[in-house]
Amino acid sequence: MTKSLLSLVVAVTCLTFQSRAASATSRLTGIVSSDAEGPVEGVSVSAKKIPGTITVTVFSDSQGRYAFPPDRLAPGIYLLVVRSIGYNAADAHMTVSVERRKSEVDIKLVKTRDLASQLSDVEWLMSVPGTDDQKQYLFRTCSHCHTLAPILKSAYDASGWMAALARMPRWDQVSLIDKPVLSPDQGRAPFGNKEFAQYLSSINLSSHPDRDFELKTLPRPRGEDTRVIITEYDLPRTEAEPHDVAPGRAGMVWYQDFMIA
Repeated sequence: MTKSLLSLVVAVTCLTFQSRAASATSRLTGIVSSDAEGPVEGVSVSAKKIPGTITVTVFSDSQGRYAFPPDRLAPGIYLLVVRSIGYNAADAHMTVSVERRKSEVDIKLVKTRDLASQLSDVEWLMSVPGTDDQKQYLFRTCSHCHTLAPILKSAYDASGWMAALARMPRWDQVSLIDKPVLSPDQGRAPFGNKEFAQYLSSINLSSHPDRDFELKTLPRPRGEDTRVIITEYDLPRTEAEPHDVAPGRAGMVWYQDFMIA
């Protein structure tokens, strides 16, 4: 479970209409481009009404065009958030006024200066050196309570990791980094060993300011994979940990929460 989850994705809609028709009827559309690639395909563009609790995400097509269907965005002011691995939006804080008439908002991308901050756990595992056993142990041991990014961005040496690993059994798997929860069985042996601590110190920033391995990324969506709409609903608490989502007949979304309020 991703411990930084702030919203709950409860709907992914596949689009069957052509992008040209979608952009013709859309209330909000535009072209995503970069100097390096020209029009960029597979970029996620998310719109959230201000104020509001619902985020709608669409993806740019092969011509770089994104388009929100008219029934997904009511008139109002929206915050736009763009995500494309390897890029940042040139305008980091984009707000747009959506009216009943069509709005055209083009988005310019620039190369990111901090690719590491964009990597998912899968991409970290693709990138870090090590055997399959080391990577599997890294994933199984660490990702129940947080992402792998804090580990790879840390500067602990092997002895520092031994001290950190000794503390880990104190905390339950439902813990957040900012909200640790004591484990009911704190007497367990420490996670890992000296070999694992040495491995962690070999892939983080403890011995060098820059990583000595290539950061590998997953490909962006292309073709039919871009024809989706993702709808996210903000959770009532930022530390919530949702599970077993079920929509009710009246439109209310119910979920089990692993984190005690």
